[in-house]
Amino acid sequence: MYKIFPIQPPAAPRIIPAYKALRLTCLQTDPASFISTYAGEVAFTDDVWKERLSSPFKQTFIASYHPAPSLDDDPRAVNEGEDDGKDAWIGT
Repeated sequence: MYKIFPIQPPAAPRIIPAYKALRLTCLQTDPASFISTYAGEVAFTDDVWKERLSSPFKQTFIASYHPAPSLDDDPRAVNEGEDDGKDAWIGT
């Protein structure tokens, strides 16, 4: 199951460092999924990160992936709502 979390511009100040950390982690973890590079984006100033999330001309979102529990794996997982905590950055 995916959950989509849009970041509405202008982003709240508390969102910007979380977005920055997630984006930089994803650039290091799966660089082939991005046109930009970690080396390029790690050099951005805080103002650049704020500007990226404040543009009224684009939408930034985060998608979180949580596999649906299977009765074959553990029948209690369905009742307890357990997940494996896997989250994935999807895009801007």
